[in-house]
Amino acid sequence: MDNRSNMSNRGTDRTAYVKEVQHKLRDLQYYTTLQATLAVNGIYDEATKYAVTDFQRKNGLNPTGVVDYDTWKKINEVYDMYCKYWCKPVPLAVFPNEPMYMVDLGETSDLVMIIQVVMQELSLKYDFFSDVKPTGTYDRVTADAVKRYQLACNLPPSGSVDKPTWNMLATDYNFFPGYH
Repeated sequence: MDNRSNMSNRGTDRTAYVKEVQHKLRDLQYYTTLQATLAVNGIYDEATKYAVTDFQRKNGLNPTGVVDYDTWKKINEVYDMYCKYWCKPVPLAVFPNEPMYMVDLGETSDLVMIIQVVMQELSLKYDFFSDVKPTGTYDRVTADAVKRYQLACNLPPSGSVDKPTWNMLATDYNFFPGYH
């Protein structure tokens, strides 16, 4: 928002700004004592006004229910402080978003190293990953372990890591109660 403006007199961008305020206040309710439960709909309704007033009151601002410059600045300051430590981390997208991309025998890359590290972690669940060592090179041991994994997951057993195999590995890793 620009200096000293407020939500109530924004023009055509008002809906986007209101959605941003609602989103940030809704997220902050999980980390603070804010009481409001907001729908992120871009409508500056009574629930939004209540949430803004509650935020202002709890942060030493004049509780007007209007998002002025000082309120906007404080919302961002508090949101940034909490997100630095409590918001979900940004996911790391390492598998190429190219149709038909496959990791195959002989490839040496960071992606192969990541696949092997994931497989090593999952060796606590699948014994056939225990021989895979994170070298960064897609060797026969890695391909054979991938083929056994694909069979266990009802995927076509090619031994190469395609997008469906990557997605299954990533899902398994994310939900496996291992040590990561």
